[in-house]
Amino acid sequence: MMRSFSKEDHCRCAIMFTRSPEVGKVKTRLSETLGTEVVLEIYKAFGRDVIETVKKHTDHIRISYYPMGTVGEVREWLGEGFNYLPQKGKNLGDRMRNAFTGAFSDGFCRVVLLGADMPDLPGSIIDEAFSKLSSHPSVIGPALDGGYYLIGFQQEKFFPQAFDNIPWGTQHVLNKTLSIFKGAKQNIHILPSWQDTDDYKDLLALRKRIAEEKTIAHHSAGVLKAIPL
Repeated sequence: MMRSFSKEDHCRCAIMFTRSPEVGKVKTRLSETLGTEVVLEIYKAFGRDVIETVKKHTDHIRISYYPMGTVGEVREWLGEGFNYLPQKGKNLGDRMRNAFTGAFSDGFCRVVLLGADMPDLPGSIIDEAFSKLSSHPSVIGPALDGGYYLIGFQQEKFFPQAFDNIPWGTQHVLNKTLSIFKGAKQNIHILPSWQDTDDYKDLLALRKRIAEEKTIAHHSAGVLKAIPL
């Protein structure tokens, strides 16, 4: 049954950061083991699962895609009903900061940004993120690889310095980000840890979770079932 949204819910916005689904350009670490064509199908399934979960928990979703000029490919993949906006900035930190600034400028008061590589992320975590932003200026979801899978802010307490001088793509992303919050005496709520899927080991762990639990990642389950791993 579809959830009905209250007036307060209309203050919420979720931004999904993603890359255009191009052969050889997505999940390159996985491609080393499985090949680019197979990995592209996995990547597409991940994104569809994340979107299906997110849209049950907010009625405002922005797809922030990269690179510019690929909106047609991204829309064909994820469908209509979302606001498609290109990522803008010279690095990942700039692009994330600009995505938040744009959403807040458009009047949203609680905004979360998440990636597209954790297809079985429970909807309860998304609800927790939005709920905690009623009483906390920011939230963050630690990923098991040392990064984070979600970050969110209140409009009035947006802290853009959180994206400054971060060693993106390393195991130090989360710790560096939290140290910036701590150094500025900024309060942040820590969400439950979750595992994103970047390499072959992560993919095997995802398949095991899907096999052992009643999964919400139906698209990913179907693709992984058809692939000999």
